[in-house]
Amino acid sequence: WVFDMKDGRQMVEGPLDAQPLRSMSATVLAAEGVQLLAAPCSEASWAQTKRMLLSGAKVNALVKVTIRGNDWIEVLKPGTSMQGWVPAESLELDNAVLSSPGWAR
Repeated sequence: WVFDMKDGRQMVEGPLDAQPLRSMSATVLAAEGVQLLAAPCSEASWAQTKRMLLSGAKVNALVKVTIRGNDWIEVLKPGTSMQGWVPAESLELDNAVLSSPGWAR
């Protein structure tokens, strides 16, 4: 059991619809690179990490979730232990059919 309301404010949202991406390869698009987050939320300082993926970096896309209208993808840098969450718009999924339901961009 997890409480979802505190003092009349919604604290937790769910369940979330997670879409597995079967380790699809992806490329970081953001020119300035993208910071890996410990969780799919940009507002929380606790989710910030010191890990950064550079523009053009190749990653494996593991899971996609949509939270409050924002798409997030969990990624893994092959050959390293670098894993975390990034906004979907910062990636280009390789060989993805972008108009298909469930695929991010």
